[in-house]
Amino acid sequence: MWLTDVSIRRPIFIIMFVLALIVMGFQSRSRMPAELNPRIDFPYITILTTYPGAGPNEMETLVTEPIEKAVMSIGNLRNVTSSSQDGVSTVVMEFELGTNLDAAAADVRDKVSAIRRNLPEGIDEPSILKLDIASEPIMTIGLAGPLSPKEMRILADEVITDRLAKIGGVAAVNVVGGEEREINVAVDKQRLDAYGIGLDKIVQAIKAANLNVPAGSIKEGARDYSVRTVGEFVSADEIGNVRIYLPATAGRTASTVRIADIATITDTIKEPDQLSRLNGKPSVTITIQKQSDANTVDVAQGIKDELKALESVLPEGVKPIIAKDDSVFVKDSLHDVNKSLFEGILLVVVIVFLFLHTARATFIVAIAIPTSIIATFLPISAFGFTLNTMTLLALSLVVGILVDDSIVVLENIERHLRMRKQPRQAAIDGRSEIGLAAITITAVDIVVFVPIAFMGGIVGQFFRQFGITVAVATAFSLFVSFTLTPMLASRWMKSEEEKERDEEEQKLRLATGTATLKDRVDALTGRVFGAMERFLKGLDRRYRGVLEWALTNRFLTLVIGFVSLLVVFAMAMPGSAVFGHVSLGRMVVAMLAIGLSVAATYHSRSKKIALGFGV
Repeated sequence: MWLTDVSIRRPIFIIMFVLALIVMGFQSRSRMPAELNPRIDFPYITILTTYPGAGPNEMETLVTEPIEKAVMSIGNLRNVTSSSQDGVSTVVMEFELGTNLDAAAADVRDKVSAIRRNLPEGIDEPSILKLDIASEPIMTIGLAGPLSPKEMRILADEVITDRLAKIGGVAAVNVVGGEEREINVAVDKQRLDAYGIGLDKIVQAIKAANLNVPAGSIKEGARDYSVRTVGEFVSADEIGNVRIYLPATAGRTASTVRIADIATITDTIKEPDQLSRLNGKPSVTITIQKQSDANTVDVAQGIKDELKALESVLPEGVKPIIAKDDSVFVKDSLHDVNKSLFEGILLVVVIVFLFLHTARATFIVAIAIPTSIIATFLPISAFGFTLNTMTLLALSLVVGILVDDSIVVLENIERHLRMRKQPRQAAIDGRSEIGLAAITITAVDIVVFVPIAFMGGIVGQFFRQFGITVAVATAFSLFVSFTLTPMLASRWMKSEEEKERDEEEQKLRLATGTATLKDRVDALTGRVFGAMERFLKGLDRRYRGVLEWALTNRFLTLVIGFVSLLVVFAMAMPGSAVFGHVSLGRMVVAMLAIGLSVAATYHSRSKKIALGFGV
């Protein structure tokens, strides 16, 4: 093979090329985001619309049905399901797999915007949501301290949230709990009836008065003054002074009435729709979402650094407590997989040494395997893959494939060395002799794993990175076995003449008592390897006996093999699942209390559960 010949004749070139692959591989690995699982695009888009005060029937006829009709014409749409509840309309759209969800979400947004004027005026702006696992909060922080709930909420909204939102990779910072300020306007129904005023007039009057309106500019000589009318409310009393115009009717002249005369305005606390408690005490909770392409570990570390910097800004006694941190589980999982990968490589090297009986050949294998793995990071990083359990699992699995190429090459080179050839010629002939077979074996491995990357459905997306990583690492292993392995073998492995000379000199030193420590170690390992060879020869004789029996009783052998296969399938089927059960060390209790407020639900049910857990 010309590639092997060039590698042996130009060792500096191949060494520099391999070093370049290693450097770029390390660089690519350092830039790959660390995640628990691969990124998966679920083909679902949800349209969430809220209409306070509307019942299920009104939500269905006024909101849900118009939205369903509007989005039915979008391409690649598979199913549309909807649900209408008190004040909430949910429309879930399922698209065909492979659909560009960004483009589909833009189409949905355009369709909803086109019918926006046909929807009731009191609804909130419809939210277009894509089902994205990466958008789940990666960290939950609770604030504990001596401040009142209102002060804690203000601190979270005006200080902590702004600082955390500036961290690279953070997509959103949400605050739950505490007390939010609310201006409550409680109207008197009898006075409204007496004046003939509807609620809509009060709402319109407040909206019209609570504005800052630009009023042009005034020029005075060389100066230009901007003029604006300031009308935004500063206190609750200003709302009470807003006047509502009452047109003239039969028996009554036109007049105005203050809102304070027909309603009671109070500066109070908003009724909570969510409660937050930390270790059994009321608190303010901050949840942080990362960007879909951000690194979970890096973002979490940035949040922790910012929280440490906030210690000098927060009031005395206020401490942010991290209640949930997904980066810990991600780091632990990736550490376990990396540990398994390292242990696999180490065990392979030890086993190779025990069977090849030579440290030089073992060292070549120990160089070839990490080289192939590190170089694999370069293309998989270019493909947009992340460091997750599937890519690292693929690298752990492929260790067994990587070692095959190197062992086959070294064994054949060793055979040519025993034919009294020089190491350089033995390396060329040994590699060339099995070159086509090695290419065929590698092609078979690639053909087996590449289709895994193109399976359909959600499972196919999950295993895509696994299949491609195995295929790329196998291809790099073939390249290393054609270049680096024979090049190192041509320079490090000894010819038969050198081996015989070294053995004679070693025996002479042992006989004369001038043996070095290396001589004694070599003699000891020689006896150990001799015992192993005798054991393997005995194992080989027993295997020959079993093989002769199998060839003599072919039908019975086929029956035993078929029954064994059925037993394996029977053991694998019950309880099989694509994603195994993984414990995150957390427990979530979900309850549905129809007709109860948030506070009543907590005091009637959640408090009992919390006390049961001792929090």
